[in-house]
Amino acid sequence: MLVVEIVVRPGKPMGHPHLMIDLEMMVTLGGRERTEPEFAAVLSRAGLTLDKVTPIDGSFFSVVEARRV
Repeated sequence: MLVVEIVVRPGKPMGHPHLMIDLEMMVTLGGRERTEPEFAAVLSRAGLTLDKVTPIDGSFFSVVEARRV
């Protein structure tokens, strides 16, 4: 499975597509940004394993690759 999403990297500054994205995610969808280990945990609960996270050059997003366990 491929997911295109913002992946938080602790200690590395991250710009945002716009300043209110965190507030919008919390209010509208109950969501939040996740670190790579948090993505691994969410995927594991869905029966998947995290294979790779690849940042997209010139973007705020990364490609998260996962597969069935």
